[in-house]
Amino acid sequence: MTTKVSSVLKELCSAPLEAAVEAESEYRRIWLKWLQGKQAMIKNLDDETKAGINWHDIFAVAPAITVNSTVDLAISMRVASVKEVSAEGQIGLSIGPVHASGGFGFVNRSTSESTLQAATSIVLSNNEQNLLDYLGKHNIVPSKDKLETAINFLKKPVLPKSETEG
Repeated sequence: MTTKVSSVLKELCSAPLEAAVEAESEYRRIWLKWLQGKQAMIKNLDDETKAGINWHDIFAVAPAITVNSTVDLAISMRVASVKEVSAEGQIGLSIGPVHASGGFGFVNRSTSESTLQAATSIVLSNNEQNLLDYLGKHNIVPSKDKLETAINFLKKPVLPKSETEG
């Protein structure tokens, strides 16, 4: 298998950034699961209790997520090459009825091997992410009517289908 060094280095440097994009998808999955649980609990309450729900507080106590990590990636590649040089020759001599001929040849093969090592260290961190702020940035304000809206919003993929399919 052969791999271009440039593609290895590109992968090495972009993998942590891809992970950060995937992290947002995980935040949404966790919040979605949490909200669906709350929705199931609220559905079983009587109307008087439902009327007294502070929707802001329901959204505000969803799990808050903070990421602080260091991702160290390293790769070692063996780079090998084989060089071959070959030559051959033939000669013939005729003197009257006597004919002589011969040939010679040689092959010289040499191999070389080297190791490429590359490493990167990327620090990933973000401010605390909470559901209330996340939905607020998308103009979804906590209310009884917005619970289903929030759930449907969190179900949507972070990236369009064409970009997530490889």
